[in-house]
Amino acid sequence: MTGNETTGLRRYAGVVANRQILAALIGALVARLAQTMSPLLILLLANQRYGGFAIAGAAAATYGLCASLSGPLIARLAERYGNLVLLIAGILSSTGLLVIVLPGQSWNFWAGVVLAGAAIPPLSATLRATIATTIEDPQERIAAYGLDTVGTEVLFVLGPALVGLVVALSSPTAALAGTALLPVAGATTLLIQQRRVPSPESSPDAPEQAADRRMLIRLLPWLGVATVQMAAIGLVEVALIAVAVRFSSSAASGVVLATWAAGSVVGGLWYGSRSWHAPVRRQVRLLLLGSAVGFALLLAARSAPALYPLAFLAGVFITPAAAALLTDLSENLTGGHRLTAFAWLASANGLAGSLAYAAGGVLVTGAGPWATIAVAATLPAFAALLFRSRGTGPAVPQRTSQSQRPMTNHDQHHVSLENDHSR
Repeated sequence: MTGNETTGLRRYAGVVANRQILAALIGALVARLAQTMSPLLILLLANQRYGGFAIAGAAAATYGLCASLSGPLIARLAERYGNLVLLIAGILSSTGLLVIVLPGQSWNFWAGVVLAGAAIPPLSATLRATIATTIEDPQERIAAYGLDTVGTEVLFVLGPALVGLVVALSSPTAALAGTALLPVAGATTLLIQQRRVPSPESSPDAPEQAADRRMLIRLLPWLGVATVQMAAIGLVEVALIAVAVRFSSSAASGVVLATWAAGSVVGGLWYGSRSWHAPVRRQVRLLLLGSAVGFALLLAARSAPALYPLAFLAGVFITPAAAALLTDLSENLTGGHRLTAFAWLASANGLAGSLAYAAGGVLVTGAGPWATIAVAATLPAFAALLFRSRGTGPAVPQRTSQSQRPMTNHDQHHVSLENDHSR
């Protein structure tokens, strides 16, 4: 660490001082709040209207699935036509939530669920693409992505808590109508500051479509690691709920999950505030192994008092691992379409989380929560192994090829890292 480096909380102040990043961060957090509240509200409203959690669960799952599948397409359109696409998507998503609350036949409920999920603007991917483009220093990028992932953790605790509060004061219908303001508000916040996602220019021709496919193939190492890690997190979450219920009561499960998230927040803030001199790829592997150890420690919990500190420790490495993964990906996005790349990563996380929740329920029922945690603890270690080899970063043709410009010191450093490690 040199004397000129900014560390501690001052590093985060430097990140949010960038207006583009601040606007993208606020927009992303607002949209994420909608995504944390809407599935639960849809579940509650469907159960109230149609009676039974089977239909309610299917409705919430449909919303999440549509959001995961549509994100890369909306991101690609935004890269081509500008951030106005994100505002249009936000308007459509908000309209879908309003359609859900309208009284009528079941078809308008399901149509609203599909529209609300499929049109969610990928503002988290926009934030990450903005960070990748506007911040060159790796330490500052780690801090920015740490702030991003910490915000996500906070909202996943805050969102359900707000749902409980608003529903207690009004009803699921009124709460969902209020939530409908969030997608368009998030997109508007971003659009005020930047009209277009920062990205190298590219022409919308047939060769670029082929490059899109090649980019997706080259993204597979990052997508694989993100998928495996999110699957582990989903399994642990389901198992923690089961363990908390077994030790104490259903109400205790919320406290345990909040403690787990608190560990992730503290770990993320600490990681982003420090300077790390090891290569980012090595940091990712070490942090994934730390997650595996943290999850395995949960097996030592044999009482409710012991569960809380172990849950906190189990969460410490989650946010740092995610921030390091995003930093590593950003360093390897050597061409355009950064927004699309990060949207694919978000889709992988969403799909893996949904499947993990379903699989976790089956595992907990059939083998018990401890076996589920044991399985989950092996997954981050497996993800670390997946990250041992490095491929070529996702790239697309640009107006000026890499061979047509002089190689900078940054390029030489990037090539040396590739040769040294060749997610």
